[in-house]
Amino acid sequence: MIRLSLDLSLIYRWPQRSAVVFPKVRRLLEQLGENIKLAPKRRGYTQVLMSERTRLSRLTIRKIEKGPGC
Repeated sequence: MIRLSLDLSLIYRWPQRSAVVFPKVRRLLEQLGENIKLAPKRRGYTQVLMSERTRLSRLTIRKIEKGPGC
């Protein structure tokens, strides 16, 4: 008997869900991201150095700096 396995993820992709961010929270997150972006620039730090010191990936730091929805 031959058994076939079918991977449904190849046929159908689930839609991506995004979190609901209220306007007041969005403004706070944007301000926090801007502060996180400006502080290292004043000190001459790069994203690589920031990622090493915080143990976060460069992509995560970039996402924090850009804010929600970017």
